[in-house]
Amino acid sequence: MPGVATDRVGDIARRFGMVVAFGMLARAEEGERPTNVSVLIDENGNIVNVHRKIHLTPTIEAPDFTPGNSLAVADTAAGCIGNMICADFSLPETTRILAIKGARVICGSLAGFYVDGPDAEQVVLHLFKHSHTSPTRAIDNSVYLVLANMVGRSGDLGFFGKSRIINPEGRILAEGGEGVDCEELVIADIDPDIDRGDMPFRLIDRRRPERYGDVLLP
Repeated sequence: MPGVATDRVGDIARRFGMVVAFGMLARAEEGERPTNVSVLIDENGNIVNVHRKIHLTPTIEAPDFTPGNSLAVADTAAGCIGNMICADFSLPETTRILAIKGARVICGSLAGFYVDGPDAEQVVLHLFKHSHTSPTRAIDNSVYLVLANMVGRSGDLGFFGKSRIINPEGRILAEGGEGVDCEELVIADIDPDIDRGDMPFRLIDRRRPERYGDVLLP
């Protein structure tokens, strides 16, 4: 990296003055395993952050991929942005760390799915539809969340869409349809330049990091 994929996306970003976060697999060196990455490209077509997925899915990714070990943000024309991948978002620490590092917008590349079969336990779909996880992450950290979920099929897995954009108050500004065929653009106006101090209710300001040592216990 850079490579063909990042060059193509970089050309598009530069042509239209866009900031783009997208997921891909990074080729491994000989004898090593590949990594699942989210690449952030700025309005000039430059790679400004490469996030390597930290929390690998145990039965699907862990045997074949190398996990990442860091979280970072980057300043862009769209504000300070952090990016992560799928299960990284399931742990509250990842969003919090990006917010502490200055992120105003956090982009997530997701692969939320359901399993074919009448008796299959649809844990991921249920959590995505009925859990308040993503609005809570936005509220707790005073950030916008831009979450893009896959659509389509892979074997007995159906990726159901429902991409969403959430503001720092936990309001869903825009949300895509649900279904393996619901490929669409989800668009909302956001203002990442708003200073967090302008928000009347900011839980992140109440942090007392000196009291949180136990969160690092194994």
